[in-house]
Amino acid sequence: MWYQGPNNRSELLNKERDSLISTVLKTDFWPINKKTLITKQFQIFVKFTNEISFDKFNEVSNPPHQAD
Repeated sequence: MWYQGPNNRSELLNKERDSLISTVLKTDFWPINKKTLITKQFQIFVKFTNEISFDKFNEVSNPPHQAD
């Protein structure tokens, strides 16, 4: 069986990133500078970072090899 997951890391974050942007846009502008994101939008930023699946990142970085 061969690996059928996302072909790069950015694809893994699209849903989470879109959610972060959508939430920030309700009260602020996008793009937002890092300082404002971390101070004014801290709870949203924490939610975004907690939703990142590092297991999936490892799968993309090290996909299983297909046996010959």
